[in-house]
Amino acid sequence: MRSNDAGGRHDFEQMVTSLVDLLEGPAYGIEPAPGDWGIDVYTGDLTSHVRIWQVKYFINGVRSGQLTEVRKSFDRACAAAAEQGHRIDEWTLCIPVTMDGPRRQAFERWRADERRRTAIPIRLWDETRLRTLLSQPACAGIRTLYYGRSPAGADGASGQVSVLRVRADDTVIDAASPTAVPWQGGQELSVGGVVHLLHDPVVHEAASDGSWVLRDATARELGSGGRLVRLRHLRVRRGTPEALAWQRALRTQADLLATLRGTAGLPALLARHHQPDHTIMIMSAVVGRTWREVHGTVRSGLPTPGGPDRIVAARVLADAAALGRTIAVLHRHGQAHRRLSPDTIVMPAPASTATAAATRAAPTPTPRDLGLVGMNEVDVAHEPGAAVDVRQLATLVLDALGGRPSRAGCPDDLDHLLTRAVSADPRHRPRADELVAALRDARRSLSLGTPGSSPGSGPDLGSRRPGR
Repeated sequence: MRSNDAGGRHDFEQMVTSLVDLLEGPAYGIEPAPGDWGIDVYTGDLTSHVRIWQVKYFINGVRSGQLTEVRKSFDRACAAAAEQGHRIDEWTLCIPVTMDGPRRQAFERWRADERRRTAIPIRLWDETRLRTLLSQPACAGIRTLYYGRSPAGADGASGQVSVLRVRADDTVIDAASPTAVPWQGGQELSVGGVVHLLHDPVVHEAASDGSWVLRDATARELGSGGRLVRLRHLRVRRGTPEALAWQRALRTQADLLATLRGTAGLPALLARHHQPDHTIMIMSAVVGRTWREVHGTVRSGLPTPGGPDRIVAARVLADAAALGRTIAVLHRHGQAHRRLSPDTIVMPAPASTATAAATRAAPTPTPRDLGLVGMNEVDVAHEPGAAVDVRQLATLVLDALGGRPSRAGCPDDLDHLLTRAVSADPRHRPRADELVAALRDARRSLSLGTPGSSPGSGPDLGSRRPGR
């Protein structure tokens, strides 16, 4: 792509036009002249309804003056639509940069105001969104056309897709470099010679003394196939006891995933890179909606005043039991997760309808990442990792079912066991496999319409000996 201002602007607009044509087309451009009607790219029919993409090559960033220009372009498009008799169904701003906080806030406010005034949805294709679209396998031809390919390797094999430089000043971050800048969505990261496009959000955790930094992020490989992966990266800046404990933990995680080979609801280990000052794990990524999106949270949208619907409750219990089985596997291997929440649990979509019908099994709820697996030796809260998992799993169920599953027809025994599971004293909590059995039995009880207690539950669950 040409990096001078005029050539870069032309290439950027042509790339956006090609992208819109492929993904949402057919797309058409308008010659930039007094008769462009405030349109750079559009789909639809100028005699009826159109969707507009406005391309702004703000290569040096977005400032107040650029936001004023955006507002004027939108106003011009609306005025032209009123004069020429077509209707704008959607308006998208395309820029090759990421806005800073104040400018993004100003843009969001303006977008909300205009949506109320005009009823026109306004979208933003910024640097991150464009990179994500270009990284899709379907867009490989556009990547090649506008960004070329790296030279052939020494063995004559064709190279991988080159750096996706939406901006002329972009660089690729080397994950192995001790001076690498902080990660953020939209950046390109090289791991083991493969370039990855980072997605937001990037989870960042660091030691208070700066001796180590841990990052977790989803990314897409910018090569043939374009796999979606999950990256976990530990940088050791100083060999403190805590930093070395984290380094051992990541090695434990990698060994565990290699042993399980993508089973038990845990990601598959695709590659690992261990060096004295850093460790990187590349794992399969989980795609789907979060627990919060599927099941909601406490007291939100309950179907009846008496509690959640039985079918809703049965699904919550089934998903919680499946997640609990994954956690129980970790515990049997001497590990714990300790970061289970409505936003870190993903409900994977089936690979296909045919696959789902053939297996007759719902996808297993899966942790987005590995949490603190392997960190049993680092326990600042003095709460055993397995007990933390039990408490967090029980909290997911209670929040989704309004605090009392018995109101949906579940056995009273389950209420008692969940109360124990969130006890402030970890010694009173059941083991994960006990909680899984109770969730499974309660779900069966709902399905069969059995009142009172779950079938096969045996003695009162509340009288079982607490596990650690």
